[in-house]
Amino acid sequence: MADEIEVLTFKLTNKEYAVRVERLREILRYQRITHVPRAEPYLIGVTSVRGKILPVIDLKKRLAIKGEDKGRQKIIILSPVKVDDPIGILIDSVKDVIRFSEKDLLTPSQALSKEERNFIEGVIEVKGRLISLLNIDEAINMESVWV
Repeated sequence: MADEIEVLTFKLTNKEYAVRVERLREILRYQRITHVPRAEPYLIGVTSVRGKILPVIDLKKRLAIKGEDKGRQKIIILSPVKVDDPIGILIDSVKDVIRFSEKDLLTPSQALSKEERNFIEGVIEVKGRLISLLNIDEAINMESVWV
């Protein structure tokens, strides 16, 4: 269906987020990340995936989410539209893949700041859970890092 959205849901501390599956390249176990001097605080470093060096963003820092790491973190490799190369995001855990109708995507709350709303494409309610669908291009915008 053309109006159906498929997303991968994941946890950051106790909150649930999602990214569109069409942007997903792969999910990796946590692996060695090399620090990049003088980088933005949310850029935790770079890692090698099959011989290709990729930046890795701590999504909690990027979204200003407070909370402890939950242990077995994962790295989700995404393909942003604005950048040619894939980028990794560090998350706490992967939940599941869900499909829903585009008409069920709710507008983010006006109580959020404009900057916060830039990161959220919409909100999905699934079985009593509220899941924020990330505007991944904004959330992983790396222009300020590489300039």
